[in-house]
Amino acid sequence: MADGLPEPAYIAGLATQLQHHPDLRAAEDELARIRAVITRLTGWINNPAHDITARSNLADHLGLPAPRTPKKDTP
Repeated sequence: MADGLPEPAYIAGLATQLQHHPDLRAAEDELARIRAVITRLTGWINNPAHDITARSNLADHLGLPAPRTPKKDTP
């Protein structure tokens, strides 16, 4: 793991475990789906085209960080 990436044998071992444990594969699939939803939500929360109150309330309700506010250019 000299370059920061897992060793090929480690990756092969994980792949084997996923093949032999369908419940683990299902959990990994569900986790990937949830991550995708959170990514989409975070994109919406940080989109200044939407109302800041709605974005802030949604972030608070979901336990996500508050929306980023755009930095104003100062001359």
